[in-house]
Amino acid sequence: MEKDNKKLYLFQIVLLVSLLVALYISNTLTRVSLAVLMTAYAIVSNVFIKRKKFKSMHHKQVILLMTAMACIYIAVFYLMGFYFGYYKSPFRFSISTIGKYILPITAILISSEYIRNIFIMQKSTIIIRSKKINLSEILLFLCMLVVDVLVYRTLYGRFTNYDQYLTLLGLIIFSSVSCNLLYNYISKRYGQTSIIAYRLITTLYYFIFPLIPNVYMFFRAFLRMIIPYLIFLFLEKTYTNTRTIISYREKKKNIATTSLLFIILLLFIMLISCKFRYGMLVIGSGSMSGTIEKGDAVVYESNHGQPIKDEDIIVFKDAKGVLTVHRVKKVTNVNGEYRYITKGDANDKEDDSFTTSKDIKGVVKFKVQYIGYPSIWVRDIIKDKLTN
Repeated sequence: MEKDNKKLYLFQIVLLVSLLVALYISNTLTRVSLAVLMTAYAIVSNVFIKRKKFKSMHHKQVILLMTAMACIYIAVFYLMGFYFGYYKSPFRFSISTIGKYILPITAILISSEYIRNIFIMQKSTIIIRSKKINLSEILLFLCMLVVDVLVYRTLYGRFTNYDQYLTLLGLIIFSSVSCNLLYNYISKRYGQTSIIAYRLITTLYYFIFPLIPNVYMFFRAFLRMIIPYLIFLFLEKTYTNTRTIISYREKKKNIATTSLLFIILLLFIMLISCKFRYGMLVIGSGSMSGTIEKGDAVVYESNHGQPIKDEDIIVFKDAKGVLTVHRVKKVTNVNGEYRYITKGDANDKEDDSFTTSKDIKGVVKFKVQYIGYPSIWVRDIIKDKLTN
């Protein structure tokens, strides 16, 4: 292993460890401290690691493209708010917000992109079982993923329950993988300026605009995943000089496969969001065992005043506000209000309280066996961690 490579790996490992420590103690580590850490690291890396500069003749066009795509992203996001609604931003744009949030996050994003560009331009591979692996890019990718988590924790706060951990996994980590693959690609070919412009626009709006679209978290994750892919396709087609010869049939097959995957992903997100006609819910208990088992997922049709009959299996909020799937055993009308007595098929007695129409989310149409087990396993692991 060359001396320069050893130095490169050492810098990246130290950075990764520092970021992981910052992630662990982020409730006490301020954004200003993290900004200082990242800025100092960018300066030190620039001094001690030879920066191999490469600037494409198209870098100015790419800056304009990334700025335009960031504006389109924000526009689409806010248009979705007409359907999902808006909520008041927890941050009020002021001098205090600029000092506490905007300037530190700006420093973190800019310094992280300079660090990315320094490391991504290094040619560093190791051979494992006759295969060349770019260890530097792997370490860099992990570092930038942790930076994303640290930045987005500023927006969402500490993750202290199961739903918040799902936000972490869905909105931050999965979508950050897609974003960082694009950022690495652009940084290597066109420099870091266009990425900085894109990231500042798509992050800082949260601290500037008074209203934020109340878009379901996985729709936001879907946007953050698909837009980098579209940008990559456009850059490859427009600015890449090398042309790979692919048959027309193979090209159509690739496009069809990618489109199908995105459609399936979008439909799945629509189901689990429960914001449309049909929704999906994972069964986390055995109260309906014999009909619906723990680990199954049920697909239900949203209820908007449709009549509910005896023996219908419904999704409703119980007295504690927990979504429950039980069977209707009796329907009564008291002073014009329909009341539903429910019971789990595996339970010995009926539920303690009745359910009214306003509590009913929908009627179960069918189940999908076993698909919910991964969600239950993750939930149990997180619950154990939170209770210990």
